[in-house]
Amino acid sequence: MRVIKTINLLLILFIIALSLNLVLSNKIGIYFEDMRNQVEALYGSVVPLSFDINKTKCLFHNDDRLNEIPIDSCCAEIQKQIACKQVSGQSDFKCFVSESSERYYLIDRNTINYCEEEGYNAKIK
Repeated sequence: MRVIKTINLLLILFIIALSLNLVLSNKIGIYFEDMRNQVEALYGSVVPLSFDINKTKCLFHNDDRLNEIPIDSCCAEIQKQIACKQVSGQSDFKCFVSESSERYYLIDRNTINYCEEEGYNAKIK
């Protein structure tokens, strides 16, 4: 009988916790939305809510030709490279297995951010 009372007490506590979560989550959501609006009013949109895949750039250089690579394949491929170095005088990065190789990926900061957001690791030097 003691086990049943303990289980009932735990169930009641669980129901109270769920009820509080239901009631407070709406109020907390409103609070954070209001705080976000205040930050945007001061600084503009600092962080985008969603990432625009169309602004990414991923090119594969091979035999003096640049071929565009789909972003999903690009993230997997740049993770396989040994390093990514910023191209001097540009905002682009060159990702390579060997720095002297004629085969490398040319990506931009948006691509790096997208890939890292998706859980890939670009080894930036």
